[in-house]
Amino acid sequence: MTPGEACWLAWLNLHCPVSVRYNTSPASRASVKELRVAWHTTPLGCLFVAGTSRGISQLLFRRPGVSDALLRRQLLRQWPGLSMVTDPDGTARMLAPLLGAGLSAGVELDVIATPFQARVWQALLEVGPGATVSYGELATRIGRPTAFRAVGRAVGANPVALLIPCHRVVPATGGVGNYRWGVSRKRRLLSVESRLSALAS
Repeated sequence: MTPGEACWLAWLNLHCPVSVRYNTSPASRASVKELRVAWHTTPLGCLFVAGTSRGISQLLFRRPGVSDALLRRQLLRQWPGLSMVTDPDGTARMLAPLLGAGLSAGVELDVIATPFQARVWQALLEVGPGATVSYGELATRIGRPTAFRAVGRAVGANPVALLIPCHRVVPATGGVGNYRWGVSRKRRLLSVESRLSALAS
């Protein structure tokens, strides 16, 4: 990981509180009429950003074979009836807290989730930089110790890279496990977070 990548990740870990609105029913997202989308180049890679007036709904790394058109179709299935606007300036404002817009700035997320996914993702937010958790441990934390496979599916469905830190979930048997945006990226993230955490302590 380059110095620029490490610095940006350090800023994310140390200075970016996250608050999440979980839309667990159609009624909870009925007032949303517009979704703003754009691609942004960051030190950690090219990110697809989609969000409502209430916050970021998707933050996804570019992946081979996943086109812009496919991402847009998937979004429209999740948010039926919305108009979609390409708005780099608008999505840049959503990303501003991640790009150094003040140490006290936080970021707001507005995501679609089942009640179970919301519980898993909220538990993920409590896994700090430099720490990891197994699927079984995460299942225990939400009070569903036998539901580790369902927890794994919820982790894999996380729509917001980095901010809901699904990269901190690893197999109990060792190794880093799978990652939607590439195992090598997951290894790099965990390695740098571990070093940053050691320096901070």
